[in-house]
This record gives sequence, structure tokens and C-alpha cells, in this order.
Amino acid sequence: MRNNRRAFTLIELLVVIAIIAILAAILFPVFARARENARKAKCQSNLKQLAMAGLQYAQDYDECLFKCYQPSHLGASTLRWYYTSDTNVGLLYPYIKNAEVFSCPTQNYYGANRALALGGGTGIITMASIEQPAATVWLGDALPKGGDPNTGMGPATTQKGSELRPLTAANLASYGPGTACDARSLLAHRHSGMANIAFVDGHVKAMKSEATTSPEDMWDLK
Repeated sequence: MRNNRRAFTLIELLVVIAIIAILAAILFPVFARARENARKAKCQSNLKQLAMAGLQYAQDYDECLFKCYQPSHLGASTLRWYYTSDTNVGLLYPYIKNAEVFSCPTQNYYGANRALALGGGTGIITMASIEQPAATVWLGDALPKGGDPNTGMGPATTQKGSELRPLTAANLASYGPGTACDARSLLAHRHSGMANIAFVDGHVKAMKSEATTSPEDMWDLK
């Protein structure tokens, strides 16, 4: 009995390979965007939980906002606002009980507006002193030390939090790459060119830094 099966020719194989390459070129960016959109949504969920924890903290402490860091009343190491380790969980962890919330899934680094957190200074900011909580930045994506302001990304780091500054020309000159801070704590545009930001009223929004400084400055007390 005659066998009618035949092998693929070289031309046919090249055509198939070319089609696969074209499909891959089309689909890979789509998959990458879908993956980043999922990370962006997870990051926004994290910041929402952190903002809610901050509001609960304020309710427990006479409407005072958490500080960047402060000595522990239990005599342990200085407490940061964020989770550091199982032996130094920070100020907000008791309201969340989940260390992963303190890490952005794209680059594990969040920051708290230094105008509110006061860098560990002696002053206290209260909820009543903020006239426009819905228009005041509280928490957001931050660059780690050595990060790239153009991409919002940086070297691997286990640190989960810091102070936060807007990404402006003045701050780039004072705190950007090559300075002592080396870009650390600048607002990071790492989610499709946007930064996720939580405001004092608890809502979260993806924004560019310039939209938070003009026409209205959303970083200082109103």
C-alpha cells in the first residue's frame, strides 16, 4: 500500500517559524502589560490597606498620624512605620498582620510623605491639621537607594519603607542619583509610567509626580 505522507519542505518550516515569531512579537507585550496591570492593582490594594491601617492608628492615638520612626515603648529597636522583621514589626503591622502588604509587587519599596511623617522629628501631625485629606499625599511608590528615576526601578532591597518626596527637578538635584541619598525615597513612576499614591482620606490613585505638585501642591499641609 502506497504511503502518501510527506515531510515538510524547508520553505514550509520557515513560513511556520515566521508566523510563530510574528505572533510572539504581538502577544508578548500584551502579556507583559497584563502582568504589570495585575501588579499595579495589587500595589494599589496594598497601599489602600496601609492607608486604612494609618487611619486606625490615628484613631487609637488621639488623631495623631504615625511618624516615620519612633522609639519603642517596650525597649526594643526603633520602630519604623513599616514592617522590618518579626522582632520589629513597626507601627502599622498590628492593624494588618500581613508583612507582604508592605512590599510593592513590582519593586518592594513604599514611602510615607516626609512632610507628614516628619522624618522621626519631635512634631506631631494630627488629622484635624490637614484641611484637605483627599488632596494630601500620604503613602506611595518610592525609589530604593540607587534607583533609576526614569523607570521607577532600582537594585534589589529588603527595606520596605522610607520617607517620600515628589519627583521634581529640585529634588533630583538635592536627593537624586549621585547625591548622599542617591535617589532614595523619590516618588517612583514604576507602574506603566505612573506612581501609585494613597491619600490621607484613604483613597488610592495612580498619578505622575508633576500632577501632585501643580497646579496644587499635594505634599504640604493644606
